[in-house]
Amino acid sequence: MRKILNDENNYWDNYYGHLRKNTSQKMPPSQFAAFCCAELMNKDINFLVDIAAGDGRDTIFFANQGFKVFALDKSSKAVKLLSDQFMKHPDVQVLEMDATKDKLPQSANFDFPHAYYARFFLHALEENYLIKFFNNLSKTMKCSDYFFAEYR
Repeated sequence: MRKILNDENNYWDNYYGHLRKNTSQKMPPSQFAAFCCAELMNKDINFLVDIAAGDGRDTIFFANQGFKVFALDKSSKAVKLLSDQFMKHPDVQVLEMDATKDKLPQSANFDFPHAYYARFFLHALEENYLIKFFNNLSKTMKCSDYFFAEYR
């Protein structure tokens, strides 16, 4: 299992600091995002939290499919990249946060089901951070919510 990189390392800030704005808008969505979207279209869900959104490749796809999306990332450079891309998109809100300890966002209409989406995030966490993440997620999710995760 790959170890999570701490703040002193700045690996993700360096990685996302070199990506250009709008890079993800030229890429097709991941196959996992397309699969999740097809599953969600059959449900009464229009709110999705993209955990560790990175460059926003799947965020833009979900937003273009009609979902209201909260794009989260711990990296300030990723958040800047996402904010620049989605500044004028009415259905995307970008937040800098650590999903292993910060309370995950919910829509204003709490009565409707939410979807939580994490692609290539879980395998980057050490066991103690995985436990923290799932504890955090369980405090946020309702029984009617969905969680989609792709990991190695």
